[in-house]
Amino acid sequence: MSRYFDRDQAVKRMQKVLDNTGASGFIGAEKVAEWVDIDNGLGLGIDDSMKLLSGLIHMDVLEKDETIDEIVSALMELYNSINTLTPQPDLKKESMMIQISEFKIPPDDWTIHYSRAMGLMKKSKFQESSDEFDKVFEMLLEEPTTRGDLYRIFYNASIAHYLGGRPHLGEMCLSFSLNLNPNYPIARKKIESIEKGEEDDLIKLGVLKRTFTGLEEDRKRLDPKQYSGRPDRDLIRELEGYGVTFSREELVKASRESESRDDVINSLFIDTVADSPDADSVWAIAQVLWDRHCSGEPVAEAIIDSCAEIEEILEEDDRTSFKRIDKYLKDAEKVIYSGKKGVIERWSKYQEYFSSDRHTLMDVFMLYSSRKNDRGRFLKLSDHLYRTLDDPFWRITPIILEEGDIEGQIYEVRREYPEFYLLPAYMHLHYLEKKDLTRAHEAILEAVEIVERNRRSRKRYKWNSGSHLTDMDHVYSILEEFYDSFDIEGKREDILEKGRKVTERLKKKNEQEVDEKLNEIMMENVKKSPLYRYMEFIEELGIDFKTEEDVETTIVNIDPLGRKIRKKKKIGRNDPCPCGSGKKYKKCCLKI
Repeated sequence: MSRYFDRDQAVKRMQKVLDNTGASGFIGAEKVAEWVDIDNGLGLGIDDSMKLLSGLIHMDVLEKDETIDEIVSALMELYNSINTLTPQPDLKKESMMIQISEFKIPPDDWTIHYSRAMGLMKKSKFQESSDEFDKVFEMLLEEPTTRGDLYRIFYNASIAHYLGGRPHLGEMCLSFSLNLNPNYPIARKKIESIEKGEEDDLIKLGVLKRTFTGLEEDRKRLDPKQYSGRPDRDLIRELEGYGVTFSREELVKASRESESRDDVINSLFIDTVADSPDADSVWAIAQVLWDRHCSGEPVAEAIIDSCAEIEEILEEDDRTSFKRIDKYLKDAEKVIYSGKKGVIERWSKYQEYFSSDRHTLMDVFMLYSSRKNDRGRFLKLSDHLYRTLDDPFWRITPIILEEGDIEGQIYEVRREYPEFYLLPAYMHLHYLEKKDLTRAHEAILEAVEIVERNRRSRKRYKWNSGSHLTDMDHVYSILEEFYDSFDIEGKREDILEKGRKVTERLKKKNEQEVDEKLNEIMMENVKKSPLYRYMEFIEELGIDFKTEEDVETTIVNIDPLGRKIRKKKKIGRNDPCPCGSGKKYKKCCLKI
């Protein structure tokens, strides 16, 4: 198949059109040729190329009737001169027609969102403005176009993102704005201001506001109370709308067979909706149905719930509140002594067990150790948990309560669990209660020694969910607080100072690793965003947005009205070809 149009002639014609319309200040004909090249370029169609070029042309020029015809004609000739390997049409089909799409020139649906984003920013609603800019770039991708001052759009988006709690997007937009046009002084000054830290407080405030808003929205969305007043039939109907089939009998049966509420809810409800946006609503409904039909079932999460209630009461610092604590302690004991297989073991695998529940129960044992009727109860509960889990933490209880041979028990725990630093850490509290500062000091130093030995040998106490860093931070905080509170002889300030230095060094290293991982995850998400994809698209186009001199820095809004609409029209076989060759369509582009 021979080439119908001469490529060089088509490029020259395209360049002339660009010169006549003023678009040549941004793009050359050879670059437009890359746009429309299907095999070796971007493969943009005539419509998309027209949308992009029209965004670079001043409206006064674009509104002239001949301008659009000249651009379309030049684009068609260029397109046909490059992309020759197209199927031969059946010329016998009289109904064969080319349909030119209807679209605004240039597309301006994005400007509605842009105008709204700018209005929100003017009202200091930066978070809402930042979110609205997402829609701006989404529309710019959907109906691809651009503007000669695109750098302004990115600059304004950067301000909304910086102050709207998304500084990573703000940095990206601001850098891109200056890359598009290095002669944009407001962007240069803003980068300098941010690098000096002059914007830190405002940026942090934006992050805090967005974080708080997100947490509040999550809380409301996940709160089962929003469904608690509705009958089962309504909840079942809503679940069916999400594609989840509910059976009360199946739920009750599963709850009796499982040691975990989460496992049941996941298998019967959440797995069906997977990563769907409906998952939060399904989860909240499932919680309501569980409370209605399975609330008395012994599961690991019931212990966690009881301990959380106890912790809240303890934080009130009211030692007369044992009656309230006792209610939830009995609830926890009911589950622990239920005999249901795997419940205690499952509880021990939750973060709450490591970080709070054990310590909450131990606080109760220590605070109310003088209650003779409950001492045996505390000892029995601790012994049962130790025999079930083999966690030496529960060996602390008889030592703290001075039950039996104290020194012998301490010796046995040290021998069997040499990496267990929590025993001396708790013993120091026991000695403080007895006003024995010397032994309290010795206990803290023992805890420090164990933690440092663990760090050097890279050993860990099995039931510690933290890290060497969290252990170090814990024991050195205890030592520092002890020294600040009591004036005693034999202070080991050298140990404290050295330990704090090592802790700070490890903290910085850990924070750096966490930041790198978070940035990696963040970038993965950013790359999926319309903003990032539009930036990549603009870079591929090769448009030169740079101005010869510094441009004015007035923030200009964009009026979405007054755009010219390119009407949809059909071209018959005997009509003049829209490429401008002067031939009939059937003897020109239809033939290629």
